[in-house]
Amino acid sequence: MNKEKEEERIKKLILRTAENIGIKISELELPEITIGGEEPFYDVLGNKAGIPESDIYSGRVIGEYVGHILRAIANERRIREYQRINFSSRLLKYLGFKPEITPTKPEKRDIEVDEFFGYLGRKLLENVATSEDNLDFNQRTKYKLKQQHSSYKYAKSLDSNKINLEELYLMSNQEVRHRFFRVNPQYDLSEEPEPAKTTRRNKTLEQKVGLIILLPATIILTLFLIAKNITGYVIGTDYQQTSWLSIIFIALLIFLLYKNLKTHLNT
Repeated sequence: MNKEKEEERIKKLILRTAENIGIKISELELPEITIGGEEPFYDVLGNKAGIPESDIYSGRVIGEYVGHILRAIANERRIREYQRINFSSRLLKYLGFKPEITPTKPEKRDIEVDEFFGYLGRKLLENVATSEDNLDFNQRTKYKLKQQHSSYKYAKSLDSNKINLEELYLMSNQEVRHRFFRVNPQYDLSEEPEPAKTTRRNKTLEQKVGLIILLPATIILTLFLIAKNITGYVIGTDYQQTSWLSIIFIALLIFLLYKNLKTHLNT
């Protein structure tokens, strides 16, 4: 296998996908692509990406990283635009003007939004792939993140014909969440999104374990402390201390149970 040739092929797939959705990028903006390793990766800061030899014809794997790379390039442009507008705004204020400029500030990384664009990259690559590319979009991947499940669900339901994809890639994480992490996606960018319908999050493993432990523990400890106060030999001050301990423990467990249940609601 000619690794250099395969690396160039993947770069061309990225450029073709970007052109199809209206994002103009040069080859100089692309990350350094390497073939090899056990798992695919994308280092945004180092501007490097890698695809294992076993996945060089996997449309799902390559598409996932095409999506991540295009999102990172779009984010970099959004940050530069913010810096440019912010500088212009400060200059105008210094000169005595009052500009009505509200630039979009850079944001912290949002892994779920990242994965949303990763799955979207699969769909976009499949739209531009030809038989000559010999990509397999049906083979399942062995690489999973817990954030992928819900993010993929929203990306899968996205109707890409109803939105300008270039504008979508340039959106802030917050706006992507507001418009598309919901059961009724808001495609009209000229209007503010309507309030999202209340939905339930998928329970994570940690939340399920928390529920399994907290609920029985609350019941058992409550019964134990009540039984001890009724049938035990605790009298006087000791009885009062045990009663207060009972109330404190039960209140703490109920509070933890409430907090655990509350995290399942997502608006």
